[in-house]
Amino acid sequence: MKCINCKTDNNLKDRQANLGRCKSCRQAFAFEPTTMKSPSRESTVNVSFIDLKFTDSFFANLLATISANGTLFFTPKQFAYLLDRKLKNRVSPIKSMFGCLACIIFVGFVTISLGEVRWIILGVLNIVCAVVLLEISNSSAARPSTRQTATMLLYVLGVMVVLSGIGLGIIYKSWMSFGVPILTGLWIIRWGFLQQKKSPNIQEDSLVEYSQVMAWLQRWQAVHGNIDRLLPAPQATLSAAPDPAVTAYSFDRLIVCNKPAIAQILLENHFHFEYNCAVLSITGYPENVCDTVLEMVRRNPDLIVYAFHDASPDGVNLIHRLRSDSRWFPDTTVKIIDVGLLPRQAIAGRYKISIRQAAAAASAAHELPSATRQSLTAAELTWLDAGNYAELESFTPQQLIQTLQRSITISRSSDFNSGGDLTIWSDEGVLSIDGFDGGGFG
Repeated sequence: MKCINCKTDNNLKDRQANLGRCKSCRQAFAFEPTTMKSPSRESTVNVSFIDLKFTDSFFANLLATISANGTLFFTPKQFAYLLDRKLKNRVSPIKSMFGCLACIIFVGFVTISLGEVRWIILGVLNIVCAVVLLEISNSSAARPSTRQTATMLLYVLGVMVVLSGIGLGIIYKSWMSFGVPILTGLWIIRWGFLQQKKSPNIQEDSLVEYSQVMAWLQRWQAVHGNIDRLLPAPQATLSAAPDPAVTAYSFDRLIVCNKPAIAQILLENHFHFEYNCAVLSITGYPENVCDTVLEMVRRNPDLIVYAFHDASPDGVNLIHRLRSDSRWFPDTTVKIIDVGLLPRQAIAGRYKISIRQAAAAASAAHELPSATRQSLTAAELTWLDAGNYAELESFTPQQLIQTLQRSITISRSSDFNSGGDLTIWSDEGVLSIDGFDGGGFG
């Protein structure tokens, strides 16, 4: 394990001899992989095939990635999502299958002298290989794309076993060499068929609890010092009230987020300075300037409001709140552009976007105003009513900023019209501008 301070390699014996410190520079290690235990999870979350151990270097690389090498502020939840993805990316169904196949071939050569018995042994090994893939495809701890790959490989494995049975039957002219592989292969193909129907309905769970991620962050800071770009929980006030001379001006653009945390990310990373726009949350964050900023933006008859939100009941209701709440823009012709994450985008990109499920989200979905529910498709309502949601905090600060940058650029383009549907993000999911909201929800 490399020391992140001096890059010296320290094996387990070195680390134990120096009481968890680097043998060269004496820098302490925050994490010891050999003693790390898998975080406790509910029995429904099977993580037996995922390596949850990591080193200081792994953790440091994650911090560098999410902060864009120390240039962007981020929230603990954003870090938790990134850590979850990186740990899950260690799962490779392809490697698992070919590893099992290599074992099968090896055992085949070893047992060649066992006669007819070897076909039963090889059949059992193929079933074991299929069980490994089935476990991955059936686990809520695996990423949807990983489950999809594992399901596809079940088909591939089954076909390979059937074809091998035909070939072996011709070569050895034995019913055992012919029948066992074909029956095994057909059984594996059946597993793949059943799993293909089941897998899309399996919701993705996080590998580790949020409290455990916070404990790891605290451990890191205790050993290596404060993480400068890690944001605290949004405070009631962000900064001093604006100067009266400044309030005489207005803004051309206002970004309204459905959560204070997203507004905090944009403000702390100075997005409002770069694009000369105001940033608020629908809850009024930051409280000490919210009313003043709203007074300023209302002076601009050409104001454009960008609604930036989660694919959640609270998120999809954001535009309705902007149009109906007396604090915001009721009975006005202010242009509102939805640049948030919509349920249909999460559904279409389910193998790229982190989707979670909670009973509270299901309850909130059923309580949405009728105007909001009428604006959604039947598939979106079904998705939300099942308790599904996807958060903007599952993306990195850089991705969120790039999304808004593209949103503003496209909305200012002469090609943009009120009925447009322009895709602006397809790296880790799909966000789109759905056009100007031409009227209220009623």
